[in-house]
Amino acid sequence: SRKQSVATDLTVPQVLTVQNSTELRAAATVVAALASVDISGNADGCERPWMASPDSLSRFGMAHSTRTDKFTKHRFQHMYHVVLSQMYREKCRGRTAEERTLRMLEIGLGCRMHHGPGGGVALMRALITPPVTLEMHVLEFDRECALQWAKGFPKQAVIHTGDQSSATDLRRVVDEAKRPFELIVDDGSHLNAHQIFSAKTLFPALALGGVYVVEDIHSACKKWRANQPYRVEHVDGTPGCMQTEKGEKTIVAHALEWVKSLAIMKTPEDMPDLVSVEFFSEALALRKDSRKQSVAPAAL
Repeated sequence: SRKQSVATDLTVPQVLTVQNSTELRAAATVVAALASVDISGNADGCERPWMASPDSLSRFGMAHSTRTDKFTKHRFQHMYHVVLSQMYREKCRGRTAEERTLRMLEIGLGCRMHHGPGGGVALMRALITPPVTLEMHVLEFDRECALQWAKGFPKQAVIHTGDQSSATDLRRVVDEAKRPFELIVDDGSHLNAHQIFSAKTLFPALALGGVYVVEDIHSACKKWRANQPYRVEHVDGTPGCMQTEKGEKTIVAHALEWVKSLAIMKTPEDMPDLVSVEFFSEALALRKDSRKQSVAPAAL
């Protein structure tokens, strides 16, 4: 930050000679080239303000979508900052429209949220902007709510109705989408059994290099009424987080078993092509190998 004065004893004629020299013209060319370089980190135009930090993502998200609790009640900004920033940059640098399309499935439209459904869709629409195209799909259990929302927002998402614990319904969503999803987010019932079943069923059908996110994994540790419109069920986690009240393994217990397999360089038998398990605040991100051929899920 401080300049140093350089002593010189050049006479005026000598200075003029240097200024006219080939070396100086070459140096000037280099300086001009350096001046044209974008040092902001956005030379390819693929950086967005929300990528600066998790807090930046949180502020941006809350400013553009008030019908979601992902960055208020929960702190999913830490997880989404990692997952979405990488995905957006990779998609943005695609050469074709297809390579710049991000296909996403979210389980749960938010029909039981006090601020109404569609908050997650609005958030993703605000984050994923041109040159990246978002192809958004949603699976919602509450058919009446989903279809009513779709009438008001016909171009925001492709709506699928069904039960995330039904292999038939999950197979139908995958078939209707026609192409693999790069990102799947489970924000559905939060029942451990549903979280585990959906992950094991849909992960094999995920695109190569894709990410499967499970929100609200504190379902393993706490108890509350599940997001079910037509039947009363409770998320039955226990303080130890490893077993439900019924004595069944929780989503956290399964995730830790997958970690143990990866630790000894083994692919979990029930999660083919899994390469990483990332824990965040109340969330889990499962990443699929980008090099292997996707295997059709047995349950589908």
